Amino acid sequence: MCSLIEIFKRANAIFLRENKSSLEYDLSEPCLCHSLAKSIQAEMVDTDFEGYYDDIEYNRDFGGKIKIITAEAERQIPIKCNLLIHNRGEGERFNNILALEMKKSCRSKEEKDNDRIRLMALTQCRDVYNAEIFTFPEQICGYQLGIYYEIDKDKRQILIEYYKNGQKFDSKVLNY
Repeated sequence: MCSLIEIFKRANAIFLRENKSSLEYDLSEPCLCHSLAKSIQAEMVDTDFEGYYDDIEYNRDFGGKIKIITAEAERQIPIKCNLLIHNRGEGERFNNILALEMKKSCRSKEEKDNDRIRLMALTQCRDVYNAEIFTFPEQICGYQLGIYYEIDKDKRQILIEYYKNGQKFDSKVLNY
């Protein structure tokens, strides 16, 4: 079985190779995130993760209710993540697979820290999904992997931080 990190690393290598001009031209985060999502989706084919949705700026609005996460000090935050890979609560599988926040290095420290807080909250779980009665948790949580992805156009570098169980567990800097 291919791990999510292996899938992401292969997809990111393709993204960086195929999108050098997009990075150099400083295209918007949503545009770049969409291209990365396409690469991830292609790498998920013929794996256990095939068939999941890749959603950009998805706010998890079921029945008109904006989904939230609870971060430090029990602060509730409406959720709209740059990239989510999940099944949208459809079918027999209820799995939150990957949450990715993309930022450019020129953005404020506060914005970057808020993305990191969101990833910590998204990769832990406080409420439990009950498959027998098909109820959704009040909080969005339980993503298997969180990725903070920061693009530094001037240095031609990407900072990648990996999150699991509410904690950062690894980081890398890649040149492109």
